[in-house]
Amino acid sequence: PEHRVPLEDGMLIRGELSDILSAECLARMHALKHDLDSVLVPRVGHAPMLTEPEALVAIDAFLATLRAQS
Repeated sequence: PEHRVPLEDGMLIRGELSDILSAECLARMHALKHDLDSVLVPRVGHAPMLTEPEALVAIDAFLATLRAQS
């Protein structure tokens, strides 16, 4: 089945070792929404803690973009 999730102002953080959100699924999401912000957190499963350096940098940049838009 096809699922559609609105990601107008969203960011996707994927754990490299996720067995739920595959790299292929992320690639399909990017194909549907070319400007999708996403970050890969290495050596982490499906649910990154969001304290990993890669996640923190991405979250800070994403929030800065949102602040600049408002």
